Amino acid sequence: MTTVQELIKELEFIKDNQCKSLREVVFFNGVIGIIESGRYIEKERKQIEDAWSYGYINGQHLSFETGKKYYNKTFKS
Repeated sequence: MTTVQELIKELEFIKDNQCKSLREVVFFNGVIGIIESGRYIEKERKQIEDAWSYGYINGQHLSFETGKKYYNKTFKS
């Protein structure tokens, strides 16, 4: 689970278990919606892929495709 995915999960838990009014629920739905809209998840995905892609394993440079596969295998839910 990525950091952004973990944040979304925590916000959903708070919304489902600690909100006492409809206003609070609507607020948390809005925050979660902004995060899930793609901008933050996409930015995090790109950072993970880039970090993986520009790294080395056993002296072998990893290609971008490898980073993309790594992200999809590790963090897609």
